[in-house]
Amino acid sequence: MIAQSGKTSDGTSLCTYSFKMHPPKLNFIAPYSRRLSECVELYERLGYSFVEEKHGTGPLHWSSTAPDGLVLELYPATQETEPSFQASVLLGLEVESPVALLQQLDERYIIRSPKPGVDETALIRDPEGRKILLSKRR
Repeated sequence: MIAQSGKTSDGTSLCTYSFKMHPPKLNFIAPYSRRLSECVELYERLGYSFVEEKHGTGPLHWSSTAPDGLVLELYPATQETEPSFQASVLLGLEVESPVALLQQLDERYIIRSPKPGVDETALIRDPEGRKILLSKRR
């Protein structure tokens, strides 16, 4: 809490309080996919380890929890969750070495490779068309 005090133009004492909030931490993301097995394979190559899950009467899906707590769950697409909008989503992932990781991927997923000394990031696309920006872990 931050308190500020002062006086108004007529000399009345004034005290205001403001609260500084921290921005929320992303802890869960669940993309839907028509090509679920291909997406699982690609994200596993990016370092995620998946387990199959099913919650109640929901669909069978794949779930992975990263060391920082981010949960990535890949769900099968249905008519209600048609992923036509997903190509507009850009995911950003920090990895040990974008260059080394690209060497493990099929060329059809690679959009742009890092340019040493200029740009250390790589841009790839998952089987649903979602772009993924790979940057070197800090």
